[in-house]
Amino acid sequence: MRKNNRALFSGTANPASLMDDSDPSAEPLRVVMFVASFRPLPEGGTEKQCRLLAAELARRGHEVTVVTRWLGKGAPRKERLDGVLVRRLGCGHPLSGLARKMKALIRAGNGKQSAIAPSANLRMIPSRAGQRPILTAPLLWLEYLAFLTALAAWFVRHRQNVDLLHVHESHWLAGFVAWMGNCGRLPVLVKEATFPVLAPTVAPVPGRGIWDRCRLRAAYIAQTGPAARELEAGGVDPNKIHILPNGVHIPAERARPESSREVLFVGNLHQGAELKGFDVLFGAWCRVAAASPGARLLVVGAGDPSAWQEFVRSRGVAESVTFCGPSRNLGCWYARAAMLVLPSRREGMSNAVLEAQAWGLPVVVSDLPGCRAAVLPGQTGFVVPVGDEDVLAAAIARLLDQPEQRARMGRAAHEWARRQFAFSGIAHAVELCYRGVMAEFQDGGAAKCMKPQTRHAATYGDAGCSSESVE
Repeated sequence: MRKNNRALFSGTANPASLMDDSDPSAEPLRVVMFVASFRPLPEGGTEKQCRLLAAELARRGHEVTVVTRWLGKGAPRKERLDGVLVRRLGCGHPLSGLARKMKALIRAGNGKQSAIAPSANLRMIPSRAGQRPILTAPLLWLEYLAFLTALAAWFVRHRQNVDLLHVHESHWLAGFVAWMGNCGRLPVLVKEATFPVLAPTVAPVPGRGIWDRCRLRAAYIAQTGPAARELEAGGVDPNKIHILPNGVHIPAERARPESSREVLFVGNLHQGAELKGFDVLFGAWCRVAAASPGARLLVVGAGDPSAWQEFVRSRGVAESVTFCGPSRNLGCWYARAAMLVLPSRREGMSNAVLEAQAWGLPVVVSDLPGCRAAVLPGQTGFVVPVGDEDVLAAAIARLLDQPEQRARMGRAAHEWARRQFAFSGIAHAVELCYRGVMAEFQDGGAAKCMKPQTRHAATYGDAGCSSESVE
């Protein structure tokens, strides 16, 4: 029986400090990770963390497989990337491709402008994810059914070669994998990467209500104390909740924020204003552009920018805003920026915020648990109220007017990221979490787990790391 490492993992105030504590004699693990989409598809924060963690664990000697949907785009069914075996299942390419064509025809039939005019309430501009014409739902339902069937068949064939199942998102996929794990007597660990937590599944997935309930059986990684408390309130056993932040690779290069007047935003436009707060971003920028001539806003990310381009044109600030499109090399954008801004209404622990700080940039973020946990307010950046254009504009303008403060905050941000979020330390903490989840599963079976009297977990707050009890 493997040793339960829960106490060491959960009580460690600084996961990055674990990077030198690896035990070369520890038994390698056979881990299967699940994520709904994967490269070469456009990569969001969830997919990026899955890819980086899988590669780091493989580098450390573990056998890691990533299982995802096959959605075409030239992706092979099976390949090895960075030492990780990637398996793509289902028949999503023809079905989802046909669904996309149908949605395009429907949008064309409704006119080119599918979003509410930018002069109206900007928060109401819909995200692409919310646009699910009823005619395409049956095709997507069949695509999900094909994937779930293929996934169950794959699990039956490979179950004996797996130690632990790790799901990188908490929606329907977490529930289905939790059900498979229960049937196959394997531990399941789910990462909750959004806040608020446990959002109901809206995609047309067969049995989605069942999978939303099944996901409560799993063990969880929460990124912050508030997320852990919400998971417990949502029905997850508090003894199965482990608190651990995202990791980031620390680049050898550093930005020079004091030498730049370019404000950077990194995020997918298709996620919409209701998630990413684009209305707040561009509303605030109108004030910044007036107060700080010569400043520029760089918007890096996938998605259709046309509605927001029309908005900035109507406000007379189009010359100071550049929509750069998606990028596989975000480092070149961090290296040239003065700061990063992220005015989200809903966010987990943002990769962009961690990466920007690792590059030595100050950040301006919304007052959300994941953002607060990633920033030292007043030292590595500013935390502003959610949805407040005036305060956001004032924070950006303040940093633009003070290059010395940008340089000072940038140096502190780099050191903070290196000390708290370096991927090597986070990966080792994940290893300890895996072994703890496996040990308590073996001790208590699928129906119960060990119940320590008080469970301490690392949290990342305004003043740095502290120990918080999750009762």
